[in-house]
Amino acid sequence: MTEADDELRAAWDGGLNEEILEELFALRSAADFRALRAVRPELAAALVKNQLRELAAAPGYGVGFARLLSLLDATDADIDVVWAEYERGLNEATAAGEELAAEESAVREALDRGDVERVLELTTWRFHAQQRPASALASRCCMSFAGWLCFVASPPSAAHMSKPRSKS
Repeated sequence: MTEADDELRAAWDGGLNEEILEELFALRSAADFRALRAVRPELAAALVKNQLRELAAAPGYGVGFARLLSLLDATDADIDVVWAEYERGLNEATAAGEELAAEESAVREALDRGDVERVLELTTWRFHAQQRPASALASRCCMSFAGWLCFVASPPSAAHMSKPRSKS
């Protein structure tokens, strides 16, 4: 084995790390990806890909890692096509995130005003209208938040709460 082989094996043994992830998420073009691939041969390692697969399986944020994995799985000949798909997915996620941020801002403003009806209107349309949420996690958060708001808006009265039954 050569010294370069030893360095490559050491990099592979380490798998994903913060530096590699930052470099991957900083990519802005297919040319950037080709250049990174040339200086980071460990990106082709099974360990790195398997770690990305595990992250890609996570609800909510996993989709970003799945997109990165698609880049790593691309052959040299397919990089331009895969990059175009990666970029499209990234743009869609960014747009969905911006939409969700605007909705969150509107909800917070309504909360600050104490306008519970408006808060419920803003939070329930997303899952009642079968709109595609930005992520599964965001959908669950919206549903939990709406449930909490319903409780705050109309807490159960003492008449609706049952008293513990005494054992006879």
